[in-house]
Amino acid sequence: MAGNGERNRSLKEALFESLTAILSPQHDVRVNGEEQIKALEVTEEFGVYLAELTVDPNEALAIRQLASVLLKQYVEAHWSNQSSKFRAPETSEKAKCAIRDILPAGLKESISKVRTSVAYAVSAIAHWDWPETWPELFSLLMDALTCGDPNALHGAMRVLTGK
Repeated sequence: MAGNGERNRSLKEALFESLTAILSPQHDVRVNGEEQIKALEVTEEFGVYLAELTVDPNEALAIRQLASVLLKQYVEAHWSNQSSKFRAPETSEKAKCAIRDILPAGLKESISKVRTSVAYAVSAIAHWDWPETWPELFSLLMDALTCGDPNALHGAMRVLTGK
C-alpha cells in the first residue's frame, strides 16, 4: 500500500496534470481535465495544493493563474457550510490551517493577476475565519501595508477592499 507521502505526491501530480489538460487547445483533453478537477475537488488536499501551485514562483504562469482561479472558486464553495455557494465537502480544519499559512506569501507576488486572486481568496477566507480562527491576519496585513513593498501594499489593500 502506498504511504501517505506517496499518495499526496500522486494527488498533487494528478492535479498538475489536470490543470495542464485544462489549458490544452484540444477539446477532448480539456474536457477530461475538467472532469478530473471535479473528482479531485472533494479530496482533503485539493485546496492546499491549489494554494501551493498558486504561490510557487517556479511554476508556469498559466498553471499559477488557473490554480488561483480554481482556489477562489474552491474557497467560495467549500470553506464554510454557511456560505450561500456551499457544496460538500467542507474544507477540513487541517487543510484550512495549511491554506491560511500558504496564501499570505502570495500577497506580495510580482504578477498582478496572481496577487489579486490570492487577495480575493484571503478576503473570502477572512470573511469566515477572522478574527476567531485567523487572528494573525490583521498583523500580516499591517506588515504588508507598512513594509515598503508596493506589491505587498497592493495585495493587502485588495484583501481589505474584498476585490
